[in-house]
Amino acid sequence: MRLLNAEGYGREGAPLVLNLVYNPVGAFLPASQSALEADFKRKLYADYGYFLINLYTITNMPINRFGISAQRIGSI
Repeated sequence: MRLLNAEGYGREGAPLVLNLVYNPVGAFLPASQSALEADFKRKLYADYGYFLINLYTITNMPINRFGISAQRIGSI
């Protein structure tokens, strides 16, 4: 993040846009994309002075592995 910021990403008014992707680990789905984005924006600015433009949430786990993990923890 510091290297990106040093190159001009995440600065207010800079032409370089900072977009991040959130991919949770484990057998669960991410929270609401808009809620996570608001949290990330607030935290990145408060702690580091970075301006996040967009946060995209994805779930990148094969469905069979998701099912096995969910069964293991008792979700299904």
